[in-house]
Order: sequence, then C-alpha cells, then structure tokens
Amino acid sequence: MRKTISFQTSIQLGAAILALALLSQIMAGCGDSPNKAVTVEKPNGRAMYVSYCEICHGEHGDGPMADMLKVPPPDLTLISYRREDGKFPEAQIHAIIDGREKIAGHGQGDMPIWGVTFHQSEGIDDEAVLNERIDMLVKYLESIQRKPEE
Repeated sequence: MRKTISFQTSIQLGAAILALALLSQIMAGCGDSPNKAVTVEKPNGRAMYVSYCEICHGEHGDGPMADMLKVPPPDLTLISYRREDGKFPEAQIHAIIDGREKIAGHGQGDMPIWGVTFHQSEGIDDEAVLNERIDMLVKYLESIQRKPEE
C-alpha cells in the first residue's frame, strides 16, 4: 500500500532535514574552542541536490520519500534522453525548480516552490543570488545526464 504525504508536510520535512544538516555542520565546527570561527562554504550544485532534491528524486527517481508521494518523482538523470532533440533544457529546468511561475505541461505543481523556499529557509532576498543558487542545481543536473541502461 502506497502512503502519501501532503505538499506542506514534504516542505516541513525538507526544512527539518536542512535545519538538522546545518546544525550538525555548526556543531562540528565548534569543537572545544569557544572562539573558533565557523565558516559556511558557498553551496555547490551537488550539495544543494543532496540537501533539497535527493530525498524525493534519489539517484534515479528513487529517493527515501518517493513511495510516500502522490506522484512518483522522475529520474532527473534522464531529462535530456526523454526529450525529442536530446538537449538539456536549461531555461525550462530553471523555471521548474524556481516554481514561482506555472509551466505549461509540467503537471500539478507537487514539487516544492524552491524560489520561495530558498528565500524563506536561507533568507535570500537578492534575486540574483536566488537565480545563482538555482543555476547551480541546473548545471549539476545537466552534468548527470545519461542514457538508460538497456
């Protein structure tokens, strides 16, 4: 029997996981010295994928939460393969991840609206920084494209 969770619950779970990951990084950096500075590195596309996307999409559409979702998440390594022209659609993927504008033919909008989530969870108010973060994810997704095993 397949269990489903609401969109709001998936956002809350994702935010909780992110908060725990950030807390563990901060705690690991504190050590025994109370004066030790904690530096948080600028995220990269792979790290962002692991933090935000992997819980649903996993390596091939098989993340830990995939079975609980109403709509199974796609295998994001096959985006180019599924397209008639075989090209990776950077602008379209950016818009889908951002999610603030409806994309024709992109389903019901079950995926989190990351443009809003990044703004709220990471406090990103600068649109250029927000777009840079999404672009990191897009470039990472482009880098993992493959043909399916036959």
